[in-house]
Amino acid sequence: MPERVRFGSTHLVVTRLAFGGIPIQRVSRQDGIRLIKDSLQLGINFIDTAHGYGHSEELIGEAIRTLPRDSIVIATKSPAADRKGLLADLDESLRRLRTDHIDLYQLHGVSSKERMAAVLVQTAPLKA
Repeated sequence: MPERVRFGSTHLVVTRLAFGGIPIQRVSRQDGIRLIKDSLQLGINFIDTAHGYGHSEELIGEAIRTLPRDSIVIATKSPAADRKGLLADLDESLRRLRTDHIDLYQLHGVSSKERMAAVLVQTAPLKA
């Protein structure tokens, strides 16, 4: 069974080894679902994907649909730079993943101080 650790200062407890969703966009639907299920059966509970990783969110959603949602930690990402785009991507990811929540939602492609400043200004209404 893979070692589990607390994810930073959150309440999330994840396996040190995660399942990354980017490679399954290159395999068949059947193989992708099998790879996800095999990883979960080996004890991995942390799945990382992104809105832009082809059909990976859909394959993950199919693979986890019969499992207790609280047994899996899901991280996904959005490339959006404004509130409207973020919320639209979030709704789409929830639908694709067949879940009512995402445990870790990240901004994808923020690779400069300028991009970070622009995203923070555009998404400010999302702050609690």
